[in-house]
Amino acid sequence: MRTITSVCPLRCQAVTFMKISVPFRHQLECSLKLQCTNHRQGCLEQIFYGKLEYHERTCQFELANCLNQGCSMRCTKNKMDEHKLQCVYALEICQFCQRDIVKFQMPVHLSAECQLVLVNCDLCNDEVSRRELNLHKSNSCLKVTVKCSHYP
Repeated sequence: MRTITSVCPLRCQAVTFMKISVPFRHQLECSLKLQCTNHRQGCLEQIFYGKLEYHERTCQFELANCLNQGCSMRCTKNKMDEHKLQCVYALEICQFCQRDIVKFQMPVHLSAECQLVLVNCDLCNDEVSRRELNLHKSNSCLKVTVKCSHYP
């Protein structure tokens, strides 16, 4: 009998195994039930040893990191969709300039940065884009005060 070092089905560390026959291995894989490693996060599954690896790769209770840049949130896969909807680091598309803006920065973007957002002219109250406001005031605003070149 030859011994090999492998991983124990019960997840014991550095266990020495004996090589076993294929029928016995099949019997072991189909009869030994184990807890998922994600049981602390809420997975209640008892899985046959032969299907454990697949289950743990697809388990919705596995912890995962939020993929939004800057976010350090770590939660189970089954709660990630809910987190993504609320994540302040998620990207949103500005309705005016169509740029991707981080959710928590959107109010500043709309109030001061976006050049395509519509603003009211403080003289005539017409709506123009922020980018065109100065041009509007100098060329087309009907309420702008123009200094007459003939008046001293």
